[in-house]
Amino acid sequence: GNERDEEGGSTKVSATSPIFIFDEFQYARTINDEGCEEVKSSLRPIWSLLDSGIIDITDTYNWSFNQYCNFVEDFGALSEDYPEILIENNCINNPDDIKLVVDSLGLFYLGRNTLSSAEDNEDSYKPIKNFIDYDKLRIILRKSNEADPGSGVKVLNNIMHGTFKARELYEVLKDIKNKSRRTKTLDCSGALVFVIGNLDEAFRVEDDINPDLDADMFYDITSKVSLGDIKTALTKRFRAEQIARLGNNMIKYPTLKREHFQIIIQKETDRIMEDFKKVDPNLSVTVSPGMHALLYSEGVFPVQGVRPIFTTIGTILTPYLSKILIEKAEEDKKAQEEELKKQQEALLAAAQAQPAVATGKMPDKGAWAYQGVTFTANQVAHFHALWDYTGDAAEMATHHSAAELQKVCEVDGVH
Repeated sequence: GNERDEEGGSTKVSATSPIFIFDEFQYARTINDEGCEEVKSSLRPIWSLLDSGIIDITDTYNWSFNQYCNFVEDFGALSEDYPEILIENNCINNPDDIKLVVDSLGLFYLGRNTLSSAEDNEDSYKPIKNFIDYDKLRIILRKSNEADPGSGVKVLNNIMHGTFKARELYEVLKDIKNKSRRTKTLDCSGALVFVIGNLDEAFRVEDDINPDLDADMFYDITSKVSLGDIKTALTKRFRAEQIARLGNNMIKYPTLKREHFQIIIQKETDRIMEDFKKVDPNLSVTVSPGMHALLYSEGVFPVQGVRPIFTTIGTILTPYLSKILIEKAEEDKKAQEEELKKQQEALLAAAQAQPAVATGKMPDKGAWAYQGVTFTANQVAHFHALWDYTGDAAEMATHHSAAELQKVCEVDGVH
C-alpha cells in the first residue's frame, strides 16, 4: 500500500515479501587494494536495503541534481566526523581543514588527485575557492525557487558570503535537498536478500591454476574456511559497518571435488549425445571412458570452477561429432552412387540380353522390323513354319506386305 507524507513530500510504498539477488557483489567494494576508501554513491540504496530495508527513490532522474545529492551525503559524512571545519565565503583556507576536505572529497568533487606523486600533490592542498562549485550553486538557486519562489537569490547569497561550520552548512544543503526532492520511500524491510560473490581473499587458492593439482585437496582446504576467515577477508573490501549489514547468515561454497567434476562431465556429454541422436537417429555414438578422462585432464582447473570444463568439451568433443556427421554424409553419398551404378549396369545387362530386332530380310529367328511394323519372334517362327517348304521362307515373306502378314498372324492367332 501507499502512504502520503504531505510535509516531506514523499510517498511510502510497501513491497510485500520481495526477493533481491545481488550477484558479483565483490565489485561493490568500498575499500581498494591500497586500503583506501572508494566512493560509490550509486550503491548507497543497496546498503540501505541491507540495513533497514527502507529505500528512497525518485520518480524522475536528473543527473545534476543527483550529483548534488551525492555531494550533500558525502559532505554530511565528513561533517559528522569533523563538524568544526570552517567555510567562509564559500572558501576553505585553514590548512588542516583543507587537508581533511581534500583527502575525503578532493578527488571526486574538487578535481584534486592526492593519489599521484608527491610533486603533483603540491597544489592539491592549496586554499579551496568555490567549495560549492557553480553547477551546485545553480542547482541550489533553481531548487530553492521551486520550493519557495523568489527565495533562491537570498539562499545563494547566504551560502556564498556567509560563515559556516561544516555541520551547519551541511544542514542548509540537506534542507534544500529535502525540500526540492520528491521521493518515494520503498519499504522492503520484509525482503529476502541474497548477496552472492567471489571472496578469493578468504579461500586463498585463487592464484593456483595448475591443472595437475588434486581437486580433492583444494576441496579440503576450502572446506576449512570459517566464518571468521570470511569476515577478515571482507575487511579488505568493505567498511566495518557494511560488513555488519551483511550479517552472519552465510553459505560458503568450497571448490568442487574430483567426483563432482566427473559427474558434470558425464552429464554434459550425455546431453550432447542426446542432441546428437536427434540429428541422426540411426547413428549410435558413445563416449568412451578414455574420452572422459581426457576431458577431465584438459578441462579441470579446480580453483576456476566449471566454466573451463564446458569450453574444453566444446573444443575437444564437439569437433569429433561434426567430423562423424560429415564422414557419414560422404559415405551415404558414396553408397548411393554405387547403388545407382549397379542399377544402371543391371538395366544395361537386361537390354543386352534381349534379342536384336532384325531389319530387311526376315531372320531365321528373333524379332523382325518390316515396313514400319515389328513382328515378334513367335510371329517370325510362324512364318517359317508356313513357308519353309518353299525352300526360302524369308523370300516368300517379302512377297507380302506388312499389313498382309499382320492379317496372317491375326487369323492364325499368333502374337
